[in-house]
Amino acid sequence: MIRIALADDHKMFAKGIAGLLEEEDDLRVDGIFSNGKDLLDFLKTHEVDVILTDMNMPVLDGAGVLEAIKKTSPKTKAIVLSMYHDEAIYNRSMKLGADAYVLKNSDPDELIYTVREVFEGNYLPSYSKLQQQTESDEYTDYYKLKFQLSKRETQILRMIKNGMTNKEIAASLNLSLFTVEAHRKKIHSKLKVSSVSELIRKAIDIGI
Repeated sequence: MIRIALADDHKMFAKGIAGLLEEEDDLRVDGIFSNGKDLLDFLKTHEVDVILTDMNMPVLDGAGVLEAIKKTSPKTKAIVLSMYHDEAIYNRSMKLGADAYVLKNSDPDELIYTVREVFEGNYLPSYSKLQQQTESDEYTDYYKLKFQLSKRETQILRMIKNGMTNKEIAASLNLSLFTVEAHRKKIHSKLKVSSVSELIRKAIDIGI
């Protein structure tokens, strides 16, 4: 489970992002705060894996949060959420220790993907990625399909591709047969397929 804390003074936006993340099986939002000071106070008594922070906030801004996090909790990953497609702000965020920079108008799947990749230590930030976030035609269909699947759904899809039955998957993951079947229905729906052969072909197409 990836534990997340979020700081943004736009409460409606923050709650919306938290709700989006909470829909994923492997993501949990432990705190939502309207300024950086409240976030840092929370982190004195709670451990999280990833923080999401706006750069412009009252009391203590995102720059202050990044500086403090890297000193007091260097293992905690930090993602900047910003409405500004600006290379100077991006570079400043990276210099202060941000692990990623995501635009607020990005596809929700991009944020979910970034949280997971940053947590795993696989994300390599670059300004070109920021540019891609505003150019939806840069994303291929397979990219969108792949990252709308949850971590558990991806795991189950990989097992299906490898020829495992629902019962075998349930036993391997210590899940009930009903849970595996429910995940499988979601996978079929998200990938828009109706047969096992189509499902396996789609899994191969999107690199799973």
